[in-house]
Amino acid sequence: MEKKQEGNKEVKKPENKEEVKETKKVESKKKQSTEENDNESSTEQSEESKNLNDSETESYDNKLKRKKGKESSKESSELTKLKNEVKEHVKNFIEIDEKISKLNKALKDLKDEKKQYENFILEFMEENNNIEINVAEGKIRKNVTKSRTGFNEKIIINGLAEITKDEGKAKDITKVISQKREVKEKVNIKRVKKEKKQN
Repeated sequence: MEKKQEGNKEVKKPENKEEVKETKKVESKKKQSTEENDNESSTEQSEESKNLNDSETESYDNKLKRKKGKESSKESSELTKLKNEVKEHVKNFIEIDEKISKLNKALKDLKDEKKQYENFILEFMEENNNIEINVAEGKIRKNVTKSRTGFNEKIIINGLAEITKDEGKAKDITKVISQKREVKEKVNIKRVKKEKKQN
């Protein structure tokens, strides 16, 4: 067998065909073994990469779920707080409304009682041609005031019909005037009590 030098390495050159065949077989096995190792390594890397990606995806999903859970919990907490605040305001509104209702009733009762005394005193003054009565705090005096009633459609129609001598025209003009009135909107809360069931 001859020796051939390539670079710093010595390569044995096969002398006969059998040695050549044997050398080729060895080289083919080495090559096949190397390719199998490369394929196994590539498969392992691919599986590792897949496992890593799955792990990262799962980790991201868990983080996202935790974040959503925290946000949902925070929103729920804020909503509960708001509901409690609304409940407290409603409770206070009802308590004050109840007080006002009781005070208004008491005020009405006092005004009705006062009216009875007023009527008696006025009757006494008229019978005795007396327009005032001296009291410790000053005087009680008979007071007369005159005021006009408010406008309504009937008054306007009658007035216009008197001028135009045409009731139909008067009604048309009144309708236009009525539609020209400014509409003001007032928004408030009204408490409506439950109707008592009749037996």
